[in-house]
Amino acid sequence: MGARYVPPLTTRAAAKYLGVSEATMRRWRDDRRGPDWIKYEDSVYRYEVSALEAYKDKWKGRHE
Repeated sequence: MGARYVPPLTTRAAAKYLGVSEATMRRWRDDRRGPDWIKYEDSVYRYEVSALEAYKDKWKGRHE
């Protein structure tokens, strides 16, 4: 059986997933750091769970 599709998360949901504030997510985006994002029309941003996991793994490796 294949992996279940999870739609990209909103900034709010992604922030909760990572345990940071929405303001932190926006600042990371503005500074071109943090997890990869997808930008749709009208400045709508979404985050793939796989990108959030990759960012968590990268961050965890730096702070162990």
